[in-house]
Amino acid sequence: MSKRIPLIISVESRKGGVGKTTAALCMARLLRKKGYAVLLMDLDVTGTNAADIAKSPFWERDLHIIQEAGDKDNSKRPLNLITLFDQCFMAGMTIPEFSIRATSKVLLIEPDKVNVVGSQIYKTDKGGNNSERTTCIERPGILFDDLHALWLLELVKQISNNFARAVSSEGSVKIAIILDNSPGYVGIAPVVHEWLTDRGPEYGKFLMVTSLDTQDLCACEMALSALHDLFVGKWETHLLFVNGYDKDSEFTVKKEQESFFMRLASSRTGRKNGEVDPLDFYRNDDSTNSKQHPGQRYCDNPAEYIAAIVNRVPRATKSGFLDLESDHPWIWSERGGTLSRLLDRSNEKQDWRERMISYDEYIENQFLLRWLQRGRRYRELNVHYLIDMLEMAEDELRGMTHDDDIDPIRLSRMDYEQYERLSNQLRKANDVVSRARTAVENAGLGHLTRLIHDEWLPGSIVPTFRNMLLRVLRESEVPFFEMEPFDYENGHIHPESMEFMADLKKRMLKGIRSFEEPKLEAMDNKAADVLASVLSGLIGLSLALSKWHLPMKEELTGLFAGVLAIELRHWAKRGEGKSQRFGPQRFLAQESVSQAELRKDHEMVRSFRFFRHNMTKEYGTFPDFYKACTSAQARLMDFMSDSRFLIQLLRFVATGEMKRGELFPFVRGIAEDVIVKKTISHEDAPSKMEKALQSAEYFREFDSVLSDVLKVWRVANE
Repeated sequence: MSKRIPLIISVESRKGGVGKTTAALCMARLLRKKGYAVLLMDLDVTGTNAADIAKSPFWERDLHIIQEAGDKDNSKRPLNLITLFDQCFMAGMTIPEFSIRATSKVLLIEPDKVNVVGSQIYKTDKGGNNSERTTCIERPGILFDDLHALWLLELVKQISNNFARAVSSEGSVKIAIILDNSPGYVGIAPVVHEWLTDRGPEYGKFLMVTSLDTQDLCACEMALSALHDLFVGKWETHLLFVNGYDKDSEFTVKKEQESFFMRLASSRTGRKNGEVDPLDFYRNDDSTNSKQHPGQRYCDNPAEYIAAIVNRVPRATKSGFLDLESDHPWIWSERGGTLSRLLDRSNEKQDWRERMISYDEYIENQFLLRWLQRGRRYRELNVHYLIDMLEMAEDELRGMTHDDDIDPIRLSRMDYEQYERLSNQLRKANDVVSRARTAVENAGLGHLTRLIHDEWLPGSIVPTFRNMLLRVLRESEVPFFEMEPFDYENGHIHPESMEFMADLKKRMLKGIRSFEEPKLEAMDNKAADVLASVLSGLIGLSLALSKWHLPMKEELTGLFAGVLAIELRHWAKRGEGKSQRFGPQRFLAQESVSQAELRKDHEMVRSFRFFRHNMTKEYGTFPDFYKACTSAQARLMDFMSDSRFLIQLLRFVATGEMKRGELFPFVRGIAEDVIVKKTISHEDAPSKMEKALQSAEYFREFDSVLSDVLKVWRVANE
């Protein structure tokens, strides 16, 4: 991409309230971090005003709200796109220029922040006796007719060009314009589609934000298909236009192609006064073979310029515990259309849930935090009382065991009483953390306790794994299978489960070594012992079967031997140096397997009895079960350190809020890195949290999804 030509991204939705403005802000901030000078324009004139978020603690360090041009005083208000349209553009006046230097009659921008132009239909003027009068700047209906939409687009183009010119005058820098577009099929959205498809997919991108609502998904499917058809139609007309000059015979221009064909014929073929030809993308055909032109690549793969994300998804859905295929068969089927292709449902290299963003009630009121007042109850309490209570909870956890966490080798040699003691430690650690959360909530800080997900508690490790085990066994229709209710409260280990577990490790390793496969034959014996020990220990804590018999034992041995074989194969692929540097916890936390890999390694996987007997066609939910296994193994090894970290986290946020009045929208991401992903050590976590007070690391899930979008768009690697 040329630094001189701005990248323009239109953020779209089919209805309001799905997080479109949040997605636009996150995309803008992400591009700013990648070195772009960014301007965000709010074109959703009847929706949330993006400028209203300026004082939110989630965004105030990242945004610069552009103020009205005029004299330097404190009376200037945020620039309103609708006021600029009504009182300046429609009146025939010159649009104020942008500048990075504060002078009169200019719109001041800050290149090191995301610059925001807000929009709102209404304005409030102060009258006599401190009264206020609200008036409508422009009737909303006017802005939705075709003519006004075209005029508004011309204003958007002028603002974009002025911003690019101001930024470029200070040196070579990449430029991005983010458009928070109006939802639906009306307003300025259709003319923006025409404009960006004219520019071509290289510099005109589209991000669609949808929810799990069936009507919303169907509307997005139709809108995305229409959008891609619009570009494909222009590309095919371009081919007709180019090839027409190379043929002596007549050719026919279809009616729907006439308009674009005539524009290609009559528009500028070069640049004038430094401006870029609006149809330049369709003219840069350096090869007579159109298949080598990037336009053909975009036709074949719309994901390189259009992306779709699903927002406000229940966490259980994204984690795989709730499946959507039965609820939305039309969308997820192979014939679902453009939306299915964009979500990569048919591409086994990427799980379609990677384009989903979980619902987070903590950030739900991000636009209102400027005005909301938190409860004052905690101010009436003794701050030191709560902090002392949390310190006592941390001491209680430290006193439960002489060892920080579970030694996997020792785990494999535990007897029945030691396993019961370990089970009780899990339960007691969960009780301590739960009591600490309750104490913080009783202090009037309930919004902080919601930062800690229930699935992060130590008591969730075994039940979560057990639920996934039940799911995969029921799906595979294992014969003679019946699981007893799980007695978590008492922490008793089933005697026959203990007997099965004692022999399981040996049987798993024997089954793996009997398979002649180079990577498994050369496996690291120490790594094999560690992974097998933790896996067998997890199984011993989880199983409670009413009927133990030899066929059942063989089926379960085959299932877990398959899990262990995949773990060892992946461990070997990482290389000795990387494996030693990261350790088994981080390796297990980041492990996954895809359906495509299972099919590719069909011979190895089917060598184990469970897969040979019970998964004859597809592997069903086994990838989710495998992820649950590896995640539970990693967390079991660290459960005591994780518990102490959660207490430290509560103490950190409670102290910060009560003494400094700060909000902590970033700690959830740090906690997930420590407890779930294992990418931050427990020792480094406190310094990370202190550092995050300044850097405001938040919206991690949004950033992760949008970073992947930029990679597919080939924007991230520049």
